[in-house]
Amino acid sequence: RWDYMRDDAHVLAYCLNPKNGVPDLNEFERKAALNALKEMVPEKQRAQALQEYGKFRAREAPFDVGSNLFSLLVVDSLSSYGWWKAYADPGPLQNVAIALGAIPATAGATERNWNEFGQLYTRNRNRLKPERLRKLV
Repeated sequence: RWDYMRDDAHVLAYCLNPKNGVPDLNEFERKAALNALKEMVPEKQRAQALQEYGKFRAREAPFDVGSNLFSLLVVDSLSSYGWWKAYADPGPLQNVAIALGAIPATAGATERNWNEFGQLYTRNRNRLKPERLRKLV
């Protein structure tokens, strides 16, 4: 699973996904997740984010298992983004998890946009100005 993770943010996103439980991380992966967290959080909120991350990994309050946040029904019915939006307390860790969860896993939307652009801008329509083309796409 880690072979395809090219960036520290990928490791952190995997760790913050409630569906993955608490993955066992080796030293390299642990450092990668912490580096990504430090990069994504403003310096003033870094200590709080690291504390929240530790509680999330240890499943301590407010992320404890007894609170029903990690029941299969709840975790399976929501995306990572939805879970963090609905159940996590507002704070720097929630902001990071939502930002990571909002990133699409594929380039499908971009590919569709380029495809539509290519269909509009053809040899017969090569006089369209960029502003007009953007409005059409």
